[in-house]
Parts: sequence; structure tokens; C-alpha cells
Amino acid sequence: MKVTTEYKNFLIQYRRFEDCHLTFTTFILLLYLQVEIFLEYFKIMHLPEEYRLKHFQVLQKVKHWANFLKHPKAFMLVHHPNWTFENKTSKWFPEEPEFKKPIINTSFVQKYYSGDKKNEELYKALIRKSDLTVLFPDPAELMNEFVAAQKKFVELIDKNEIVREYLNDKATIEDHFSQNPNEENES
Repeated sequence: MKVTTEYKNFLIQYRRFEDCHLTFTTFILLLYLQVEIFLEYFKIMHLPEEYRLKHFQVLQKVKHWANFLKHPKAFMLVHHPNWTFENKTSKWFPEEPEFKKPIINTSFVQKYYSGDKKNEELYKALIRKSDLTVLFPDPAELMNEFVAAQKKFVELIDKNEIVREYLNDKATIEDHFSQNPNEENES
């Protein structure tokens, strides 16, 4: 997949993650670009939501994190947040953290960044907070989940004649997801 090459190139150039905020913002938003592509294909295929939620949960996780980054809402009122990621020890997030401060993690962004219904509650939770921790998902685990979703997506198209026929434009799909955008289709 040509988009996968972008992830690989991004990760190679960031051999040292010194700025978690910049690194993870870029990483999440790169993944989010792919999520939007998957979601469009799911609409075309009329993939039932129950199936999508069962087999592609990581897409929702990425989308919620992207929403947090793109539309911070009340988070703009937080002072001096600490940025880190799961399974990393840092000066801001020791191995046995104290959970006295609000922690913005995956369950937090799922709760508050999946729509606008809880904006007032979010505002109350974050106003004038300082030194809270933004805890991004473990990048290796997130990428493993994402790769599994990509494989499931390919399998969904490859093993389902109805879906293949419905999409009916094999060259477009192959071109979009090929490793080398210049390679010729041999079909």
C-alpha cells in the first residue's frame, strides 16, 4: 500500500522520539488519512456498522485521537500538558503513575471526542487544569492493530466476490493500495 510507505518513512526518520506531541500528532494524522479512505470504501460496500465495529475497532481509535488533535475543544484551556505514550517511562509519567491528575488517554478521547454531546462535561473536566498527561497509545501496538485491520480489509475484498463485483473497478483499488504507484498492473 502506498500509504503504508508514508508510515514507514515517517517512522524511519523518527528514530528518536524526543517530542511526543509533534511525533504522535503526525503519526496519528497519517493513520487518520488512511482511516478516511477505509471508511469511504465501507460506505461503497454498505458494510454493516456492527461488522465494522467488530473487526475495525482500531479505525475508531485513530479517528477519536485525530478528532482530539484537530478539534481540541476544552483542551485549549489546559496549561502545560505533558505528552507521552503508553509503555514508555518518562519524567512525566513514571512506571507507577499517580492518577490524581486527569489523564487524557484512549478511553478519554473515545468518551469526549466522538461527538459534541459531552462538551459541557469535558469543559468542566479540563478548565484551568495544569500539568495533566496526554497518554497516546503505544505506537507499536497501534501499528500492529492497524496492520491487522489493513489485512482484514484486503481479505474482505479479496475473498468476497460480491464486494469485488460491486466495487467493479479493480484497477482503481490496486492503484490506490499498491506499494509502487508507477508499477503496471499485470492482471
